[in-house]
Amino acid sequence: MLNCNMAVNFRRRRNFLPTLLVTIILLGILAILFFFVPPEAFLAPFLFLAVAFLASLFTSSLIFANTRRGLLIALGILVFMLLNYYNIGNYLNIVLLVGVLFAAEFYFER
Repeated sequence: MLNCNMAVNFRRRRNFLPTLLVTIILLGILAILFFFVPPEAFLAPFLFLAVAFLASLFTSSLIFANTRRGLLIALGILVFMLLNYYNIGNYLNIVLLVGVLFAAEFYFER
């Protein structure tokens, strides 16, 4: 006979395998974009940022088992990559960005 807690845990983890497969596919696409697409190609940087955002979203959501935290981390990575693209990414910006993300996580937790 199944315990009630076991049934709830199984329902929560039922999307693990499809999410893992999507993550692996996105990381493969990201590697292909990184190695085989020249940066001068039309819309290549924005395609790279979009795939990097999705890959970091799924990866961090799997690691933390929380979609909200995964989204915050993926947004932080995306914003810092955008700052680096415009040559204004430095240590102060990453410290400020981490502070904003911690404050947002604290706000959304309550």
